Amino acid sequence: MNKTIDYAAINRSDVVIENTWKTEDIYKNIDSWNAEKKEAEEMLEKAKELHHGWTDNPEKMFNLLKTYDEIRMKLSRLYIYSSLNNDSDMNEPEYTAMQGEIHHLFVELGSQGSFMKPEMLELGEKKLEEYTKLESGLKDYEIKFDTIFRLQKHVLSKEAENILSMTGMFADGVNKAAEILNDMELPPEKLTLSDGSQVQLNSINYTRHRYSNVCEDRRNVMSTFWNNHAKFRNTLAALLDSAVKYDFFNMKSRSYNSCLEAELSPRKINTNVYTNLIKTVRNNLDPLHKFLKIKQNLLDIETLTYSDLYASSVPEIEKEYSIEKAKNMVIESMGILGTDYTDILKLGFENRWMDVYPNKGKRTGAYSNGAAWGVHPYVMMNFNNTFHSVMTLAHEFGHALHSWFSSRNNPYPKTRYPIFLAEIASTFNEMVLINNVIKHEEDPNLKLYLLDQELESFRTTLVRQTLFAEFELAMHSHVEQGKTLTPDWLDETYLELTRFYYGHDKGVVHVDDYIKNEWSLIPHFYYNFYVYQYATGLSAASSLAFKVLNGGEKEKDLYFEFLKSGGRDYPLNILKKATIDLESPEPILDAMKLMDSLTIQMEKFTS
Repeated sequence: MNKTIDYAAINRSDVVIENTWKTEDIYKNIDSWNAEKKEAEEMLEKAKELHHGWTDNPEKMFNLLKTYDEIRMKLSRLYIYSSLNNDSDMNEPEYTAMQGEIHHLFVELGSQGSFMKPEMLELGEKKLEEYTKLESGLKDYEIKFDTIFRLQKHVLSKEAENILSMTGMFADGVNKAAEILNDMELPPEKLTLSDGSQVQLNSINYTRHRYSNVCEDRRNVMSTFWNNHAKFRNTLAALLDSAVKYDFFNMKSRSYNSCLEAELSPRKINTNVYTNLIKTVRNNLDPLHKFLKIKQNLLDIETLTYSDLYASSVPEIEKEYSIEKAKNMVIESMGILGTDYTDILKLGFENRWMDVYPNKGKRTGAYSNGAAWGVHPYVMMNFNNTFHSVMTLAHEFGHALHSWFSSRNNPYPKTRYPIFLAEIASTFNEMVLINNVIKHEEDPNLKLYLLDQELESFRTTLVRQTLFAEFELAMHSHVEQGKTLTPDWLDETYLELTRFYYGHDKGVVHVDDYIKNEWSLIPHFYYNFYVYQYATGLSAASSLAFKVLNGGEKEKDLYFEFLKSGGRDYPLNILKKATIDLESPEPILDAMKLMDSLTIQMEKFTS
């Protein structure tokens, strides 16, 4: 791939097939998709016959639960197929319509089964325990049953549960609207770079050019992009306000004390885990500020601005990585886990689990989707030959192999690992990758570059995501007080937090006023308290990586057991079995100490 090519302008139909994901592994074509959709609809209708007397005995109960799972498996495959194709080219309306159809069936499934929680509560916990002893298949639902009885005061009547489940019909509407506006419909500004070339500053080109080694370019790119983006602040604020109020509606409906409690309680996570993260990071920002001072010196600029954060601290290092080189780097680094791990990596690389490059209409960013039961995970990339893209490749395949091992070592009801654990395996891969590269790299300048990249990972994953988490908590608290998320409030709150974390008043980083609108492009703010898990995930991953890299077979076995755990237990318990306790501030403090030690290494290179 040539970096000078604007792959974002290439039509999907012109992309080389080897660089696209093989959606045929789910369905050969749309006719096959339609056939399974029809089967799912028929099963959904026929399942109604199993409702009557479903709690009369353990066999009937298991039969209904298994039937609903089989429907859910089909709907997941149907949705993922349409989603992958839609994300490949968001200008294609057919797949958008297909997504909508399956989303509707998911809502119908939830509505149709909404009677189950209230009727389980009527049956009683003691009777359900007796059923589980008599029907072995019910043991796969033990965590589900425990959660229902643990949260029974938040379960509504059958009628109310049915109505509440139907709100899922429009749950992701505002998120989708914001995504379409940001990625497709917001008119980009045209900018002339210092070399005379012109770029359309859409979100892909903004992300690409903010890494520029030319100070003038990256500052112009950021100011131009955000000043243009601010023209739509009223619309984007209204969308975000609606998303947070949807969370508030669910919190009030189920009588929780806060939106945070409503989101964390089902996974048995105390809100102190969230607030402890914010408090610990806020009180330990010195390693970040020390790193940023080194960055300023290496960039040789009088004032470090927010626009300079994405620039490499070692601008003379311009190393490109082909996708094949990136794959080999990931395979080599993950060799620490043995062939049980690397063989699956190779399987994914060689069999088109991944969509590699950007193209016109393709969704921005990167992700892994491992929810297609019975198939394999899929990874979306927008690879651009930078080391950052190599890191992203390792990160997303960390997700993918976590899903692979979970799905192949658990029955379906226990296969999905809790979201709280979702960012650990991915971040683990990043840390192992960069450790391996630094260990084998002989060029001191390149080592310095890689240290910069690892510290950037700490900045963006531990510190920045904690900043986001505090902003998200502030948004929900604001709405809980009966207030509206106006663009002025969002701008002011976001700017204040950003300036605090980056030491604006201490002269560490100058945060320009136009950064106040950055909240409007963060898709995770629509995901209801998701971002904090990046930071807790990095803290857990750094500890696990240290143990594996410096330990023996026992530590590797513990890590594989973590990968295979799926949803067998509550997330904090799964981590404790891997010797990580996130109810304590220690893992976060250890991560901050590791960041500080990396900064000290970087100082030695520059002194």
